[in-house]
Amino acid sequence: MIVLNRTRNIIISISVVLLLIIIVSASTYAYFAGTTDEHNVGTDSGELDVVYNISENITGVSLSPVNGREDGIESVAVAKLNTGSVPGLFNLYITPTTIDGLAISALIWEVDIVDKDGNIIDTFSGNFEDATVNTAIKVVDGYELTYDDTTFNIYIWLNGNLLDESISNKKFTAKITADTVDITGGF
Repeated sequence: MIVLNRTRNIIISISVVLLLIIIVSASTYAYFAGTTDEHNVGTDSGELDVVYNISENITGVSLSPVNGREDGIESVAVAKLNTGSVPGLFNLYITPTTIDGLAISALIWEVDIVDKDGNIIDTFSGNFEDATVNTAIKVVDGYELTYDDTTFNIYIWLNGNLLDESISNKKFTAKITADTVDITGGF
């Protein structure tokens, strides 16, 4: 009787192991059969490939009160997707590196987004009232790039009409940076 129970236990153990092997094999096959071959995922595949150029950072500027952005500081960034790139979003930042006494609402930034034909498609604006040194301010958030050049005209000025205090001997410097994010996400 003991031999019969032992044989039966061995047969049950072998059956359970074989059943587990079948389940794992079937699951593995189903996973690989349902997964796309990443080397052949269609026309929307690839990497984010963006080229951009920023004309200059803003360094050592003693600002004078002016009436409008045309009399302030200007910088330009140009960005586009390279041929074959996946769709991408463009972010643009102004990071004050010196804001000596100028973290005020009268210090204003504005960004015009201009298409390849010179048309302004959008404008974003704000001020430096809550700005701190070396903390980036996102001035363009998630603009969808195309394969044509898009120009980002960046203006910074001290609006004399909004000043209610003296700003003599105050300096402002900043770096302008950008990054991109692919729309499709990683795979």
